Amino acid sequence: MARHQKRKIVPRGQLFGAQSGSSSTIIGGILIVFALFVGGVFVWFYQSQRSTQVELNPSTLCPKEVGRRPPAVYVVLLDQTDPIQELQRKSVANQVLTQMQADLEGSGAEAMKHARVEIWTFSDGTANTYKVGDVQLSLSNVLSICNPGSPAKWDHLYKNADVVKKQHARFYASVRDIVESSLRFPEAKQSPVIEALYGIGAQVFSAPAMVDSRKRLLVVSDLLQNTRTLNFFASKPNFEAWRRTPQSRQTLPNLQGVAVTAFVVPGVRADLQGDDFARFWVGLLTAAGATNGTHAWLHKIQ
Repeated sequence: MARHQKRKIVPRGQLFGAQSGSSSTIIGGILIVFALFVGGVFVWFYQSQRSTQVELNPSTLCPKEVGRRPPAVYVVLLDQTDPIQELQRKSVANQVLTQMQADLEGSGAEAMKHARVEIWTFSDGTANTYKVGDVQLSLSNVLSICNPGSPAKWDHLYKNADVVKKQHARFYASVRDIVESSLRFPEAKQSPVIEALYGIGAQVFSAPAMVDSRKRLLVVSDLLQNTRTLNFFASKPNFEAWRRTPQSRQTLPNLQGVAVTAFVVPGVRADLQGDDFARFWVGLLTAAGATNGTHAWLHKIQ
């Protein structure tokens, strides 16, 4: 007679408890792997961002690294020959700052970080004299500072976000102060606009350190040329006729590859700032090798 063996009955709760423990172990392992992955990504991001940080000079906000060339150079050229009214000065300063911020912080902002920003003025004064052909003018660099870049979303993870914000605010405050103060000046006897453009092309944009840099120029002027060799008040400007003169060969600026926008301030003779005037300046900027990118070359300030 066959013997009946007794089956060992495993309690139901004990069976399910073993499965539950196994599942918990698997889930725990997955969470640990996930945590290690996230931590690794964070460490990589932190280190990569820290490695791209640039130590800045506290006064100029430019990189301290000796021999480092600026990725871009941004020049604002202010005409100090025909006085501007108080309301116009505020409007000009606002438009310059608005355009500058759009250029420095719009699309391609990363390429404009640490760009060198310079404010220049010109008049017929005796300080910082510069001679172009037969015309002597005063051409002065009144501010040289670098764009520290706008505060980024993740700044607080790898650097002092408050410092970044303060640098950003100080940069624009410095530019505004200089622009507004430079727009207060007495009337000059002549207005050497072309010669000033020549000087900026020679002294700034043609410098060896700027060969590979992006180049941008904002001009604030009524653009009413008034010198012994070319006087818009005496006759209508004609670029083709001027281009054939010996003076043009001496004074045509070199603005090759420079993106130019001129903020045209209403002059004492607004009737002279018409179609002939516009054709002259577009012709000159084209011959000088300038570009206008997505901007109009001439932008009238009301």
